[in-house]
Amino acid sequence: KLISQGIEIVVGAEILRIKEITIKNGKSAGENMAFITITDGTEIECIAFAEIWKTYGHILYEGNCVAISLEKSNKGSGFKINKVYQL
Repeated sequence: KLISQGIEIVVGAEILRIKEITIKNGKSAGENMAFITITDGTEIECIAFAEIWKTYGHILYEGNCVAISLEKSNKGSGFKINKVYQL
């Protein structure tokens, strides 16, 4: 399925993998963010920027099932996370 940039979608998914990193440059330097792979039957690559990771990190863990609001990233083929809801 093709999803245009700027379109927000919500999917129910299981979190498969998380790679947390520390931001080295820019206004969020020193803060953490994460690259997250979720599945709803297909694997979806997502990014949780610093503010989202701080807000929702407590429910973003491997094996957890969540409803996740995503928006097409303007870089690459992944999605950025806007909101997360515990199921």
